[in-house]
Amino acid sequence: METEIWITKLFNDHLAGLGNSILGIVGAHPDPRPWANFVVMQFVVVLFLMVLAAVLRLRLSAGRPGGFQQAFELIYKFVDDQAEDQIGHDGRRYMGFFGTILLFILAANLIGIVPCFESPTQNPSVTAGCALATFIYYNLAGIQANGLKYAASFAGPVWWLAPMMVPIEIISHMARPLSLTSSPIVFMPTCSPARR
Repeated sequence: METEIWITKLFNDHLAGLGNSILGIVGAHPDPRPWANFVVMQFVVVLFLMVLAAVLRLRLSAGRPGGFQQAFELIYKFVDDQAEDQIGHDGRRYMGFFGTILLFILAANLIGIVPCFESPTQNPSVTAGCALATFIYYNLAGIQANGLKYAASFAGPVWWLAPMMVPIEIISHMARPLSLTSSPIVFMPTCSPARR
């Protein structure tokens, strides 16, 4: 049984109907306390990032950038450098996804050090969702960039290796979401919330 943190308690006390409506959409049975900590904390992380982006947008200045803007310029430069190292000159096309996933995972991990909150990434469902989104994204981007030649890349560098390389490549690609879905390190919340 999961210990309910204070914000999850608020969601379950005041938004249980909404939670059960969402559960109904996916075919799950209603629950008197439908909100789990990791789901609520994802909402908190996304809301925090949206507010952060809005504040950053208001403070952008080409002439006199403040410390807040400079911090985000460092993050942008890091993502840009990584995209160019891994993909090449076309890496900038994919920076929206790279930056989003980086900021979400960073914020989701760091929010766990805030008293009375917990990190949503301690739940394997969250890391599996990020891994699955990345898996789908990079395969669709590969197909979009290379067309049917993308599938040919699974065959390896020479045609006579194809019977061995295709199964290896398929297994390798399918294993990536599993390897990115880490098993959580469970930390107990620092507040004493009500039990579920």
